[in-house]
Amino acid sequence: MCLRWLLPLCNLAIDLFLFAVVIHAVQGELAKMKRPPPLWHQVQGHVGPALLEEGHDPEPLVAIICGTAPAAIVASLPLPNGWRASSPFDFRWAALYLVLAGLLWYGVGRLAESGNHQKLRRIAKGYILLRVALTPTSMSFWGSMLTMLSHALLLAVWIGTALYLVWRGALLIYQRISSPRIATV
Repeated sequence: MCLRWLLPLCNLAIDLFLFAVVIHAVQGELAKMKRPPPLWHQVQGHVGPALLEEGHDPEPLVAIICGTAPAAIVASLPLPNGWRASSPFDFRWAALYLVLAGLLWYGVGRLAESGNHQKLRRIAKGYILLRVALTPTSMSFWGSMLTMLSHALLLAVWIGTALYLVWRGALLIYQRISSPRIATV
C-alpha cells in the first residue's frame, strides 16, 4: 500500500467535501440577503450574525480544523485573525491549509513506509478511518453534542501525538546525554 499518496488524498477528499459544505451553507446565507455579492468579490469581513451565531464557527469548518490541527494552526499564523480573518471560508487560509495538510500527510505516509514503522502505519490508517467515520457528524451546521465529542476526539488524538513526540524526543536526548562516554587520551 502506498501510504505516502493514500493519506494525503484521503484527507484532501474529506477536507474538500467539508469545504464544499461550508461554502454551500454560506451561499445559502448570502442568498437570503437582498443583493448578495459573489463569493470572490466579498470584502474581508464577517458574513453576518445568522451565519456566525455568537462568534461560533460552522461545524464543518471546525471539523476541518480539528482534522489536521497542526496544518490549521500553521496556516493561521500569517493571517491577522487566523481562520476567522473573514467569512467562514477565507480562501487564503483554505489554500494554505490544504497545501500544509497535504505535505503533513505525505510526510506521515513516507515515514510510515520507510523502515519498520508498523505501529505508525496502523495509527495513520486508523486515524483516516476515524476521520471518515466522524465526518457525517459534522454535517449539522449548528452542532450537537455528538459533533462536539467527535471534534474533541480528533483533537485528543493530535494532542496525544504531540505529547508522545515530546516524550520520545526528551527520552532520546536523555539517552544521548546519559550514555557512557569513552575517554580518549
